[in-house]
Amino acid sequence: EIAQCLVGSEMCIRDSFMTGWECDGNFGVAAGIAEMLMQSHRGYIEILPALPQEWKSGSVHGLCARGGFELDFSWKDGKLTELSIFSKLGNKCNIMINGSKKICIDTEKNKKYCIIFVKWYNTNINIG
Repeated sequence: EIAQCLVGSEMCIRDSFMTGWECDGNFGVAAGIAEMLMQSHRGYIEILPALPQEWKSGSVHGLCARGGFELDFSWKDGKLTELSIFSKLGNKCNIMINGSKKICIDTEKNKKYCIIFVKWYNTNINIG
């Protein structure tokens, strides 16, 4: 349903010899949605960098970020409420939220870190 809203049914390309869907378009939509929810190509992980206004509340599970991290998170009214980080490699995890709030976590390999956001009091938080 989300993919249809993003690309419209007229953009779904079907091969006349095969039933199914066009992998470039369908996988591209999934990658685009993941990029709206999380980006990790700038040396840090940015959560909800391009959240559509219509997606006021939601959650995502299993997004993989550069550096060996797997993320689960949820949001309400466009604001992050919970964040779970699984460190596959034990790297330092730098996270940016809402374009300015930063969290830095010194992680250990195969450990999970959970953060619940109630209210921001400090702009930068260091854990570890």
